[in-house]
Amino acid sequence: MTDLEKIHKIAERVRKEVVGDYSSEGLCKECSKQICEELKAAGIEGATMLHGTVGYHPHWWVRLGNTLIDVTGDQFDGNNIPPILVVPWDGWDGLYVED
Repeated sequence: MTDLEKIHKIAERVRKEVVGDYSSEGLCKECSKQICEELKAAGIEGATMLHGTVGYHPHWWVRLGNTLIDVTGDQFDGNNIPPILVVPWDGWDGLYVED
């Protein structure tokens, strides 16, 4: 299994365990922390929790090298962010703005 496949599996598991079938609103910090911990446990080093804004909303997400990982971005209506986002950072840095 590649690191990218591991990252997707971890993101999916954290989303299911923490958010479940409910709204992801208010769970971004908890999910981001758990993703970082699980990546490290899987031997994938370098993940960082980032805080900033999505649109005008305060938010937490994970950056791993050039990869953006977010499992709670769907809480922001109108931004078309999927429930599980694992994508290259390029192209999202206009919407995700670090503090």
